[in-house]
Amino acid sequence: MKILRKIRALFRKTKLDREMSEEMRLHLELQTERNIAADMSADEARCAAQRLFGGVEQVKELAREQRAWTWPEQTGRDVLYAVRSLKRATGFSAVVLVILALGIGVTTAMFSVIYGVLIDPYPYARSDEIWSPSLSAAKTGARVLLRVSDYLEIEKLPGVSQAMATSFGSLMYTDGQAPEILHTIPVSATAFPFLGVAPLVGRSL
Repeated sequence: MKILRKIRALFRKTKLDREMSEEMRLHLELQTERNIAADMSADEARCAAQRLFGGVEQVKELAREQRAWTWPEQTGRDVLYAVRSLKRATGFSAVVLVILALGIGVTTAMFSVIYGVLIDPYPYARSDEIWSPSLSAAKTGARVLLRVSDYLEIEKLPGVSQAMATSFGSLMYTDGQAPEILHTIPVSATAFPFLGVAPLVGRSL
């Protein structure tokens, strides 16, 4: 219920402030009348009532903090102040908006590339368990291509459930017109079960 009261207070701010001001005015008037009844002049009675009551604006601010959330009102005031400031300096505002737009656009593009290359998993079964072995020369540290015998040895390693071999090649394609060279990737017969995919047409290797 307390939360609901605070939410309602956000939309009744003007009315509640008016009621609070009226209530404080009545309190001051009553205390002033008591002071006058105690043989004070009108000015002395009013000053004494104000001293007894305290700072009116401070009391109002304390009452506002008690009845509602202050951060939405403060945020709204900050936003309005920022909008007014930007309107007064349109040239500066345009430069800031362009810089923000460029920064957001570049950041989004970089994140898309990084996510697609490094984070987004491959569309294969158990892609997080796929790894690629490599060999390097003992003296130079240069990378050495794996041979068929190396592939057969890797298949026998403990912890390796399946292995797939790939290579790079090219084929000459012609349909009776100008020949075209196609870059190909030959794979071993275990490629389809290794990747967890099935051919759309026909049988696998």
